[in-house]
Amino acid sequence: MRNVVMTSDKHLWLIPGFLHQWNKYCGAPITVVGFSPPAVDCDFVSLGRFEDYPVEKWSDALLKMLDVLGEEHVMIMLEDYWLIRKTDWSEVMSCYEWMKRFYPGALRFCLTSDRLYSKTVWDVDFISNTDIIEAGHDGYQISFQASIYNSEVLKRVLIPNETPWQVEINGTGRLGEIQPNLRVFGTRQWLIRYQVMVRYGVFTKKGDWMFPARQLSRADFDELKSLGHIPEGE
Repeated sequence: MRNVVMTSDKHLWLIPGFLHQWNKYCGAPITVVGFSPPAVDCDFVSLGRFEDYPVEKWSDALLKMLDVLGEEHVMIMLEDYWLIRKTDWSEVMSCYEWMKRFYPGALRFCLTSDRLYSKTVWDVDFISNTDIIEAGHDGYQISFQASIYNSEVLKRVLIPNETPWQVEINGTGRLGEIQPNLRVFGTRQWLIRYQVMVRYGVFTKKGDWMFPARQLSRADFDELKSLGHIPEGE
């Protein structure tokens, strides 16, 4: 499995803050995937020229990433998902191994709260102190909140020329038509807990708009600010 954080030239400035929080609270290897390299030392994969992939071609960039990496499974995050507490990576890997062993054709395993709060959820198993749930096909089965994706299954429902929001909404609809019983799993415990730091294109230090609400601790915010990872005026 390859762990990736997707970014664009427009949001490269978020990568130092993302990596700082990732290394502080997780530390697992992660690859930055984008276009121009960020101004920080990291494992980086370029998909080409940023101008060739406007937001309307976000799905094209995702398809290219899956082909370039050539991984059976990919853990995908976005650059404004800044961790707010420690991640037990051994538990993440246990869930990954569970999915590979019992449901190798499943679409994804949600690592945060996305599927926990979907309309229909039921328990299917447990690993140590982690309860594994399955979510019914009632919207956002494709979501780019932190998840482990089966690359080949994801590619089957992706089409070119879609924004990330269209991929989530239209892709979920296509998924229902192609394979309505495809499995999507998650946990009752948030294996990866983070704040989404950009809302409507603007950096926000408050996470009360998210459901459930969450945000960086005061100590983390002050540390990030002292390192220059927080925009001026915040």
